[in-house]
Amino acid sequence: MDLTDDNLLELLDWQPDAPGWRDEWMAVYDRAPTGGWQKPTAEWIAWARGVLQQPVDMDGRVAVARILAVAEILHPQGLDRRRLQDALLALGRLHGRDYQPAQHRVDMFEQNGVLRFERMDLWHPGMASGSGWRTFCRLTLYGKSLVQTETMPEVFPPREPEPRRKPLPWQQPVNWLERARAGVSDEPAMPPADAAGQKSACTIPDDFSWAGPFVDQQVRKFFRRHWGDYTEAVQAVVNGQMRMPTFSLDFGPKRISGWINSILKVRSDHPNPCSKQNINDSATYTALVKDFKANPRDHAIVQRLQHGRSDEAQAILDEFLDGEGLAP
Repeated sequence: MDLTDDNLLELLDWQPDAPGWRDEWMAVYDRAPTGGWQKPTAEWIAWARGVLQQPVDMDGRVAVARILAVAEILHPQGLDRRRLQDALLALGRLHGRDYQPAQHRVDMFEQNGVLRFERMDLWHPGMASGSGWRTFCRLTLYGKSLVQTETMPEVFPPREPEPRRKPLPWQQPVNWLERARAGVSDEPAMPPADAAGQKSACTIPDDFSWAGPFVDQQVRKFFRRHWGDYTEAVQAVVNGQMRMPTFSLDFGPKRISGWINSILKVRSDHPNPCSKQNINDSATYTALVKDFKANPRDHAIVQRLQHGRSDEAQAILDEFLDGEGLAP
């Protein structure tokens, strides 16, 4: 069986130089990969090849588990369902197995608890309504138990530090905690448009409806970005070092909506920016802020932080915040 480096990376959907690949990544994660847009180390590729070249089973259950176990190291969100199906067929051919129909097998493994589906709306202005939905596949705890990955080497070579650029006036460093307590966003507001060309930077139309999965996805990005600050604040509240009103300011609807408007380049003169009420309606905000405020000491995240494990906390992380840096 011959699995070259290029074939391996294509099977795992790691192709930063392919047309449109980086745009798709940014649409999902809103940031560059942790290791940059570079090829994994030769040692990691050899390790991944060793995992995938092990004998596979008749129905493809172990084959799928191995593909996702390796792919999730590169893709925190998991693999797009269609790409997983293509990878399963490719790996089956390399082992002399026929895993057709791949779609049926992936459905069956989801029903059997090997993997789970997560739907994400990657719609953005300019796309047809409903055309942004994608299904990502991730291993469950049972699926992870089918693969051994303890001996994994470093994934990416060390990155060279990027040259520092002088920040623009609205990009000056700020203390997010002090700004939050003052009732303002941690991200400086975009200046009003003073020329027709500047306004084009914002892709949110004037009549945009801030509702549904799109808003919740932006709230998830906020908490992924500020996860360390959030958990420190949670612990401070429980330990009596921070009052709940301060926590409510630091992680309240005003701060989150301001951050979203800044990230999406919604200027201060936009007729319909993201509002506090839009954040209040978010399921992620309810799970991480409203539910915590209602019962701080018994909240799932607190149990996870203090006792190391919490099935409920894991469910919250899996449903709302799954991404790099949040694994147990």
